[in-house]
Amino acid sequence: MNAHEPHEQTLVLRDDANYDDLASHAEGNGWNVSYTGPYSHHEYRQVLWVSNEVHIRYLELHTTGTRFVSVYGSDQDKVDAAVSDVVATVGTVSTSELLDALLADDEPVPVEIVRDFRRLAAAHHVMRVHNHAAPPLDPRYLEAVTRHIAHPHRQVRLTVMLVADELSTLWREITDPIVARQGVEEEHAELIEAFVDVAESRG
Repeated sequence: MNAHEPHEQTLVLRDDANYDDLASHAEGNGWNVSYTGPYSHHEYRQVLWVSNEVHIRYLELHTTGTRFVSVYGSDQDKVDAAVSDVVATVGTVSTSELLDALLADDEPVPVEIVRDFRRLAAAHHVMRVHNHAAPPLDPRYLEAVTRHIAHPHRQVRLTVMLVADELSTLWREITDPIVARQGVEEEHAELIEAFVDVAESRG
């Protein structure tokens, strides 16, 4: 992460994570509500707390059905402490767990593949939006894209393309397995061509 930017961690919430638990914890520990965003089908739901110079932002992305908490501030130790607080209060899922599920020997059903890819994108939402410097790409991301871009279910393949496109702002090479599908993919052939055009424009 660039030196002038705050330290930040994004925690993807499990399905059974209860927002009320987080809100109760915030109230009981003196977190101050700094902002409450709109709550409708076309808007994010956002609640921002500030505690000990750390910002804790809860978001729901209705378009992708994902929820996450972004914790950020100028002091790494304070951010880490707040992250531990959130993890101890609500259920979270790490990117490593998501990748383990996507690469399991017993392949998950299509709906779970779609959801896990969406969660991977959510885990990097803040990093992309705020143009933070990306860490080195975990090779398992490429492995997951390579594996599921060949899935027989068209919605799985479409989701892999959409998520890879989002993450390509952090790691260009994540779209390489998609470009390799040129001439193979039929249902989403036009999208594949768009990926090829972008790859060629980058040189």
